[in-house]
Amino acid sequence: MNQSQNDLRKASQLIIGVLDDPLNIGAALAQWPKTDEGSEKALKNAYHFLHHYLADEDIRKRDAGYANRQRETLKHFADELSARAQNL
Repeated sequence: MNQSQNDLRKASQLIIGVLDDPLNIGAALAQWPKTDEGSEKALKNAYHFLHHYLADEDIRKRDAGYANRQRETLKHFADELSARAQNL
């Protein structure tokens, strides 16, 4: 398994951790694999979305539909990262 696969797999697991326990988001961001110009775009996009997820906590508390859409998006990122890791 190469580093890119490891990074994708780790990122997917970190997102699953956030879905299981939203209090883990700070830890997930701190442990996120380093990215650079050569990193998978999906890895960068998921990291960017996690920052939005962190910032939007107050909105999720007020709007259940928004909360559900954000959780579905996180799940999508976790699935995509995992699939990309398997296909490299």
